[in-house]
Amino acid sequence: MLRAFCCAALLPVLACGQTETKPAFEIADVHASPPSRIQVMRGPMLGNGRYEIRHATVVDLIRTAWSVNAIQVVGGPNWLEDDTFDLIAKVPAGTTPQAAKPMLQSLLRDRFQLVVHNDTRPLPAYALKAGKRPQMKAAGSEGPGGCRNAPLPPPPPGGGQQLAPPLFSFTCTNTTMAAFAEALQTTIFFAPQYLNDRMVVDETELKGAWDFDLKLSPRGMIGPNGPMVGVSLFDAIEKLGLRLEPVEAPLPVIVVDRVNETPTPNSPKVAEALHETPAPTEFEVAEVKPTAPDVRGGGIQIQRGGRVNIKGMPLKFLIEQAWNISDDTLIGAPPWMQADRYDIVAKADVDGAGLDIDAM
Repeated sequence: MLRAFCCAALLPVLACGQTETKPAFEIADVHASPPSRIQVMRGPMLGNGRYEIRHATVVDLIRTAWSVNAIQVVGGPNWLEDDTFDLIAKVPAGTTPQAAKPMLQSLLRDRFQLVVHNDTRPLPAYALKAGKRPQMKAAGSEGPGGCRNAPLPPPPPGGGQQLAPPLFSFTCTNTTMAAFAEALQTTIFFAPQYLNDRMVVDETELKGAWDFDLKLSPRGMIGPNGPMVGVSLFDAIEKLGLRLEPVEAPLPVIVVDRVNETPTPNSPKVAEALHETPAPTEFEVAEVKPTAPDVRGGGIQIQRGGRVNIKGMPLKFLIEQAWNISDDTLIGAPPWMQADRYDIVAKADVDGAGLDIDAM
């Protein structure tokens, strides 16, 4: 009788001896990142039952696990932004990026003894504001809204080689200003290059949804003068009759209360379970050729299986990406390195998502 009563009393907490199972990786390898010319996080990469993040600081891991910006991770020791780690984990088939986030939270608690709490702090941000005459149309249709990459039409025949940086166009349909402010930080790639980790808050006071196009150039392709004068994010926003102004805003943050600099050791079974192989340091084969004059736009795509596709990129931009340097620290580059664009298709001998392009 007493045993039955005790079991019933513990039901809400222990379910008669059963503990709640938290989401977790099946097994994970966490180790310090090898030396790299580009200390920038790559990933998360998810596929074939593997979840990978490379060259990530603990701040990177926290912002990924809790879906916040780096500026929203506050507190903790200075090394949180300096020490970098590689994470390779085994996940169940069908795991989505969203489902992997609580698994990453569990790993940080278990392996780094991370303790955090939520708070609100005033942080540097950009306020999206409306001018006197917004150059946008009221949404002409209902349904899901959002901003999507849209290819630009080719230039007219006989236009000669394009000297200006490539423009990337984004079509936003049925989009509220709050959704647009969020898209500037997420789906509109190249925009975060201009934001310096700041969040964007909607202060336009514009109600309803809107249809508009946003055209901008990658920050690294815009020169201070000469023919390579592209369209910055701030110029593109102004063409819509909007503007971005630096402000301080109260924003939600993740406060780091405690964390260990050295993660707990990996399981002895990790190498066998993950079938890890060293990443290649050079491409097996590569083709480099000038970009066709009638091609507009460009991009860099790293695919599983070791294939790299680069389209319409100036050599100056590629050097800056490969050595992780800014435009003002590359000295002595002749004008053609920014005007001439190239296509590169390369293949590395790699099985899985572990291609480390900066090491090649």
